[in-house]
Amino acid sequence: MAASTARASEPAADDRPPTPLSGLSESEAAARRARGMGNDASISSGRGYLAILRQNAFTPVNVLLIIIAMVLVALGLLGDAVVTAVLVLVNVVVGVAQETRAKRSLDRLSVLTRPTAVLRRDGIERAIDPREAVLGDLLVVTRGDQLLLDGRVVGGEIEVDESLLTGEADPIPKQVGDEVLSGSFCVAGSGTFEATRVGAESFANQLTAGARAFREDVTPIQRDVARVMRAMSLLVAVTAVPVAIALVLRFGELPAVESARAAAVLVALVPQGLVVMVTVTYALAIVRLAGDKALIQRSSAVESMSRVDVLCLDKTGTLTTPLIEMAGIEPYVQEDELGPALGDFLASAALATRSADAIRAVYPGMARAVAVEVPFSSELRWSGLRFAVMGSDGATSVSAGHAYAMGAPEVLLPRLAAGSAATGAAIAARVTDWADQGLRVMLFARVPDGAELLPSEGTTSPPDGLVPMAVLALREQLRGDVAATLARFRDAGVELKLISGDNPETVAALARQVGLHVEGGAVSGLDLAELDDEALAAAIDSASVFGRVPPSLKARLVRALRARGHWVAMVGDGVNDVLSLKQAHLGISMQSGSQATRAVADIVLLEDRFSALPEAVIEGQRIITGMQDSLHLFLARAMYMSMVIFGAALLGLVIPVSPRHNTVLALITVGIPAIFLAVWARPARPGLDSLRRILRLVIPPATACAMLALPIYAWYIQGGDVQLARTAFTTFAVFCGLALLPLLEPPIGESMSGADADGSDWRPTLLALGLLALFGLFFALEPVRAFFELTPLSWGDVALLAVLALAWALLVMLFWRVRLVDRLRITWRRLRR
Repeated sequence: MAASTARASEPAADDRPPTPLSGLSESEAAARRARGMGNDASISSGRGYLAILRQNAFTPVNVLLIIIAMVLVALGLLGDAVVTAVLVLVNVVVGVAQETRAKRSLDRLSVLTRPTAVLRRDGIERAIDPREAVLGDLLVVTRGDQLLLDGRVVGGEIEVDESLLTGEADPIPKQVGDEVLSGSFCVAGSGTFEATRVGAESFANQLTAGARAFREDVTPIQRDVARVMRAMSLLVAVTAVPVAIALVLRFGELPAVESARAAAVLVALVPQGLVVMVTVTYALAIVRLAGDKALIQRSSAVESMSRVDVLCLDKTGTLTTPLIEMAGIEPYVQEDELGPALGDFLASAALATRSADAIRAVYPGMARAVAVEVPFSSELRWSGLRFAVMGSDGATSVSAGHAYAMGAPEVLLPRLAAGSAATGAAIAARVTDWADQGLRVMLFARVPDGAELLPSEGTTSPPDGLVPMAVLALREQLRGDVAATLARFRDAGVELKLISGDNPETVAALARQVGLHVEGGAVSGLDLAELDDEALAAAIDSASVFGRVPPSLKARLVRALRARGHWVAMVGDGVNDVLSLKQAHLGISMQSGSQATRAVADIVLLEDRFSALPEAVIEGQRIITGMQDSLHLFLARAMYMSMVIFGAALLGLVIPVSPRHNTVLALITVGIPAIFLAVWARPARPGLDSLRRILRLVIPPATACAMLALPIYAWYIQGGDVQLARTAFTTFAVFCGLALLPLLEPPIGESMSGADADGSDWRPTLLALGLLALFGLFFALEPVRAFFELTPLSWGDVALLAVLALAWALLVMLFWRVRLVDRLRITWRRLRR
């Protein structure tokens, strides 16, 4: 709160006279905009174009490779310089092109979920784009609205959530004269505030853009890639030492040409392409999912979707449409008394809810002056007001007017007047009957004359002595595709939890309609609130449907699921869902949801397309599987190359590949296959420790390749022909690299990636054969062979290398079968003891 308070205490940015309550005139607003006092804030979906270029081009590895390429040019090695620079150029061009495409698509899509503001000019209220506001405009906010400008309250009373600014979740009351900050949300009440800071001086631009930004949150995959990059950079630095020593021993000095070529090979071993691969994959996934009506607001959401094993759902606006209609009313007073009282209450109260709108449609009323009001909130579950009465002296009395309360029956029923026992029993029976039909039920009651709406300071309970006037039933329409969508989640092994603030019987009835398992009925939040964290975690594990859950308890339930090791997604649409969306690994909002919910959500379902969610989860799993398949190839090549180069240096041999040979290996065994594997990837839920699993698969083939490749190189170089030895090594490495494809993705049987195998998949095997033919074409075409410094091999050499590659494949399968990496890790732990 310190930061918020300090900001709020600053004086207004100008000495303008206060804006009248009718607001500015259009001419005044235009004049202020002309003087540079407009809220000229553009909304962008992330980094600018220069930032995209800078991040893709000026990485440490790219800079080193460009420097080495320049040195190679200076030494007259133009061909080596070209292949070295091409590695950088391809990474940069692909990364920038795809991210730019994603940015343009997201900039267009951001308009669909951009928040709007309601301002008052010339006494007329209208919704506008926030960029149309000027300094001094009056803006109107109701429950669920996002405050898009800094300002000072000039009318009404509201409670705001400043948790996005301060981290504190408790609502803060704001009255006339108090400062409000852009980025906060109205969670109760309604009011008007005057804009005191606009444009660059307020938080609005940062918040509205940030909510839709292509955010750079570090995901588990990105953390794994960063760890791999650091490890490989260290390994390259260590390998460079014996390589330099071997060059000195061989040539008597450190030769410039061989040193530059060796440096180009070593630096290229750092798998810089991994970073580009992750960035581009996320960018393309975001665009692709947007086409399925799922707008990604955090890049981490792509990966989070693939890990979800528990999906928590709010009821209203999520499983149901935003449309609510009156389904029934049971009055306990005469209609000529009920109609005006209920109509005027709803016309005067700060109840910006769909339920209130549905009742207003049947019981229109006249807005009257309000003396005291208790705004509705999901924590209170009731609201009340007392109408103001003008005395004979012209003063307004705050206690003489009639007062009314409306809210959840279980909150108001215990407060009925002593003589209403029989009516109370009838109301309870009616409430139960309607709730069992899946209807939302509300009670409307008169507050005794002279009673305080809030009997004592700090209380949240309604006053005693309430006189019931009517019970109202509201019907929500289920989304047509919700049952089928939930069934798809169950089939995918995702556990479903329905968590609502409505009556437990109502929630249970609706859950049955959509096919959810409701053994023993719904669990009431009133029972859960008293449990400690351990008991709460056990309760949510054993049940699936929960009712009368206030926002704070809903957030606790999400935290309890996370504490149990689940990867949790939360779907909601109201301001009461904001806390739980922020606590979940993945927050999902409907497009029709409140501005507050859309701003904190990781994913916004455009057109409220709930059926898009399973597709998004499957797409996320497919994307992560594709990235992990690519990681296998990148790491395998980097590891066996490092081991062979290190071993050759220890034996006093020159580096076993030139930059051109290295380009052939990178292109045929990693670059092209990674693209196809990403396209062909099948969905599978990733484990929590993906890097350990990847290393378990990669270390055996890399180690086996190095064990065979180093003797092959040493044998061929004994003849004195370095180019022949390098060609033999390159050929063997290509054979192994291509054989790795069908080993990881067998044409028959289960994929090593863990994806579900829906029959045979011969595509990786056919790709390997096609790339083998391409490699043979490199030898057949003289200009290509000469450029890549490949020496023709005899058929006997080719047959020998092929047999050794087959031996390598058998060795890899043996290592995998005996779980070599796990055995080595266990042995290491025992030795450390």
